[in-house]
Amino acid sequence: MNGFFTSFAKKIKNGVISLFENSFFSIICEKISNFYVKNVESGIITNFFTAYDKSDNAYEKISDKAFGLFDILLKPFRFIAAMTKNSKTVCALKSLCSNIFNISVRAFGLFALPWGVIGLTSSVIDYPGAVVCGIYMLLCILGAFCILCNRSISVLVNGSGLCGLFGIELSYVKEYKYSAILFVFTGLLAGVLSVFFGIIPVMAAIILFVAAMLAFYSPYFVTLMFAAVLPFMPTMVMVAGSLAIALCLVVKKVTDQHKCEIKGSVLNLYVLFMCFVYILGTIASVNKASSFKISLVYIAFIISFFVISKVIDSSKKIIYFISAMSLASIPVGLYGIYQKLTGFDNENTWLDSEMFEEIQGRVVSFFDNPNVFGEYIILLFMLCLALVFISERYSLKLVYTAALAVLGASMIFTYSRGCWIGLVIAVCVYLFFVNKKLLGVAVVAGLISLFFLPESIITRIASVGNLSDSSTSYRVFIWNGTVEMLKDFWMTGIGVGSDAFNAIYPRYAYSAITAPHPHNLYLLVLSETGIIGILVLIAVILVLFNKLLHVIKHTENKKLKIIAAAVGSAITGFLVQGMFDNVWYNYRVFLLFWIFVAVGASVYNVYRKEKSN
Repeated sequence: MNGFFTSFAKKIKNGVISLFENSFFSIICEKISNFYVKNVESGIITNFFTAYDKSDNAYEKISDKAFGLFDILLKPFRFIAAMTKNSKTVCALKSLCSNIFNISVRAFGLFALPWGVIGLTSSVIDYPGAVVCGIYMLLCILGAFCILCNRSISVLVNGSGLCGLFGIELSYVKEYKYSAILFVFTGLLAGVLSVFFGIIPVMAAIILFVAAMLAFYSPYFVTLMFAAVLPFMPTMVMVAGSLAIALCLVVKKVTDQHKCEIKGSVLNLYVLFMCFVYILGTIASVNKASSFKISLVYIAFIISFFVISKVIDSSKKIIYFISAMSLASIPVGLYGIYQKLTGFDNENTWLDSEMFEEIQGRVVSFFDNPNVFGEYIILLFMLCLALVFISERYSLKLVYTAALAVLGASMIFTYSRGCWIGLVIAVCVYLFFVNKKLLGVAVVAGLISLFFLPESIITRIASVGNLSDSSTSYRVFIWNGTVEMLKDFWMTGIGVGSDAFNAIYPRYAYSAITAPHPHNLYLLVLSETGIIGILVLIAVILVLFNKLLHVIKHTENKKLKIIAAAVGSAITGFLVQGMFDNVWYNYRVFLLFWIFVAVGASVYNVYRKEKSN
């Protein structure tokens, strides 16, 4: 039966391609491609982007020498670490974290059940409330269930039909032997502490401790979860997570008995410069207190680049990482569709209600603004598209195709014109590098779809550039005012954040229009950090594209090539939207941008590793 469907799908695919491969649009795309190959591919600009960057070798030599000197300062810490390295406690923690998926869930039951029993017993004497009692009851139920289920997490996951559908598989080794007495004792201790200090603080402390241990001994798993939960977590939780993971890696490196080294490319150096840019943006700020707080958030999120690019060191890890992010995008998109169906934003908060009367609300999902949601979709849509191409199982192709449909529908309901343009350009760039024939098919399909789109969408598309639209004229006035302001502050900028912008911008505002930011990424960076900031940002983007294009052109790993094209095209679409809005206005989207830069850096580092081997 599977063979029949496979054959039928191939026939449909070949029929569609043959229908369009000799069409006018396909011929035009082919001519453009041939022109690129003959006249552009061998040009100076393209060679700059695709040639092997010799500065990477120089960067590694300089960093090796610098950290060689740093090693001398680390000797006292490493001596202390060596003293405790072989202690029973440290060895037990290391073994526990390293084998977390091969521990029987019975061990967790032996921890949770005593905790819940003590809590319920104390509740009889001093009633703590329904919520706390409910948590204790849940601990008892989960504990009893886990005790009855004597299977490791890896066995449960690998045997699960749902996880099999998503292609999730954990490496399995011989089941880890644990001390039942130790888990019972720690459960009793947690129960006693909960009675005296409250269950919420104790649970928070345990979660933080476990997360720290996992980040220390299994940093890849923690960073994967960190990226996957991004849409659902508050900003400050993500800040704490980024700093905690980075701190654990630093401590691990300091206590390591081997010489410190930083593997990577010169891109690491430019990203580090971005941290210094925000420090300078705070020093030069007209509102230093506000800029200092915002800069700390920015720097904390930029630090995640170094963590992620460090721990993702193989093609398999890259695929698992982007798969986790893509699967997490499905509930995000579904929530956006739910908002549309239930009439979210019926008052048209983000629309010119007179010009777009037929549009009933714009969705935001877990974000605070439809444009921010659209920017998230641009990035995640391209990852899902790449996973459709590289997945070998049809069940996985179906899952990621469904994710594309959900995200695509949500993108339509954002009614964000800049995001629409950014996504279309991202898809075209991706197909240009991955499959030029499909690019022609996509262009034809896109033009045909215009005849079937609802009037509300056609009206929205047709309004691009129409100054009678209040949101368009609003942006144009802000851009003009920002340009006037930059004539006086182009060197250093006015400082990081909305408070600094609002302190100076009103003096230059056109038509007395005020705004929290310039509604343009490039004007934002210029206004906040001056000419140095925009030059460093351009350097980061150019060097990243340099690496990705080099991988696309030279790698023999097809999956790596497709991921490189997806990351590069996603960032391209994101930067296109940056011409129409401040895509860094939402902190979580700012973090997501640097996660994508880190994935791009990891793709290049893995390519170099595979090439050298």
